[in-house]
Amino acid sequence: MNRTLVICKPDAVERGLVGELVGRLERKGLRLVAAQLRQIDEATASEHYEEHRGKPFYPDLVGFITRSPSMAFTVRTRRPSSKRMRSPTRTSPASPW
Repeated sequence: MNRTLVICKPDAVERGLVGELVGRLERKGLRLVAAQLRQIDEATASEHYEEHRGKPFYPDLVGFITRSPSMAFTVRTRRPSSKRMRSPTRTSPASPW
């Protein structure tokens, strides 16, 4: 059983898209395990985006994620997280006819 963290960032929450996003994931076979509407503080955002510190877009990135609440939730699936090929890949060239 695989679990994945999904974060609907402030723009998705502001636009009222969280329900649609959850519905799409559920239609794909994922199940909602936990959810939390959360205001991400600057310390958490700084830690999360540490790899981008010092880059020109960093202040805007932190400002965006901290501007209003985000919806964080965990989804679960029994399927492997990576998609499998449905059939073997053809290794010989296709006929031009």
